[in-house]
Amino acid sequence: MRTAQQLFDENFTNNPTREKRSKAYKFGVMAVFNFKIHGVAYGEVPFKAGTAAFDAYFAGIAEGNNILVREN
Repeated sequence: MRTAQQLFDENFTNNPTREKRSKAYKFGVMAVFNFKIHGVAYGEVPFKAGTAAFDAYFAGIAEGNNILVREN
């Protein structure tokens, strides 16, 4: 299996057709990739509840899970 960074790069960094996403969103995607692929715990949510960054972080986690489902 690819590393979390490789999977992220394929879906975000090296994908010119990909819509831009916020840093918080990408942080959520990487959090789920690191957890599911490498067993790295999530830790505390790095964004304050009620902010757009908080929502984007969890949207990134949802997409990260969707990407992993498609990969398997």
